[in-house]
Amino acid sequence: MSEEDRPFVEIDRSTLQAIFDLAVNSMDAGSGFWDHEEADSARAVAVALGLDPMKGTPHNLAKSYKHEFVARPHPGTYRHETCRWCGDREDHATHQPEAATS
Repeated sequence: MSEEDRPFVEIDRSTLQAIFDLAVNSMDAGSGFWDHEEADSARAVAVALGLDPMKGTPHNLAKSYKHEFVARPHPGTYRHETCRWCGDREDHATHQPEAATS
């Protein structure tokens, strides 16, 4: 069987984690350069690493994916908490976009 015919490859977890960190922390990840194809791949890697798939989701695409509300508190009492993932101000139990992607 040729290399191209093999559907899976073996990779050390620490190597995969390093590549994942480079990808999701790059300037391209949050700049609008990624589309759903790249986000879906990063989300799949996050799950394989045992992470929340939202960690592989760029902020500009976060509202496109179902996710739990994770509060990002703001200093001072006059500001509302916002969702860490999508930036919504409401305390949504689960953000479910109309066309929810996994």
